[in-house]
Amino acid sequence: MADRRAACQHGRVHQTETEETLSGLIEAIILGVVQGLTEFLPISSSGHLLLGQYFLGLDQETFGLSFDAAVHLGTIVAVVSFFRRDLTAMVLAFLRSFPRPDLSDDDQRLAYLVLAATVPAAILGFVLEDLLRTSLRSPWVVVLNLAAVGVLFVVGEAVGKKSRRVSTMNFREALGVGFAQAAALVPGSLVRGRR
Repeated sequence: MADRRAACQHGRVHQTETEETLSGLIEAIILGVVQGLTEFLPISSSGHLLLGQYFLGLDQETFGLSFDAAVHLGTIVAVVSFFRRDLTAMVLAFLRSFPRPDLSDDDQRLAYLVLAATVPAAILGFVLEDLLRTSLRSPWVVVLNLAAVGVLFVVGEAVGKKSRRVSTMNFREALGVGFAQAAALVPGSLVRGRR
């Protein structure tokens, strides 16, 4: 009788572990769908991921920054695949620029502008890492940022230029883009790669 009871309890434990695994898989799929649907829309995918985790009551240890990085890896693969020709042209232009860059060449200029725009986000991400991992991942921060960015989008569309040529951009503007991208480190704030 004791063996049967132990077997039943073991079966329940195994069933519970299986249910937890299945539940975790379903939650991961839901968040993956949220990421896939929001990444290429003019909204913050990171903010929506965090809100999805919050409303589903998911554990931040399981579905925290590491999970966010994993779902964003899929996005990076898609973006690199889609822009592979442009990225290859930029890398080759950058390598061609040594020992003396020719910034009248649009590909070389774009490569250097992208590098300049990367600097603010890299520095601020490093300096503010602890804050970005804790306080700034609050659902309330996300909601407030989404609202503020919505207002910025409306104003930006009304007053902003619709397109620019690379040859007309300067390094100060590239750094400005970089600081805007650095703000995108906070979930719900700015949207990476959008105008």
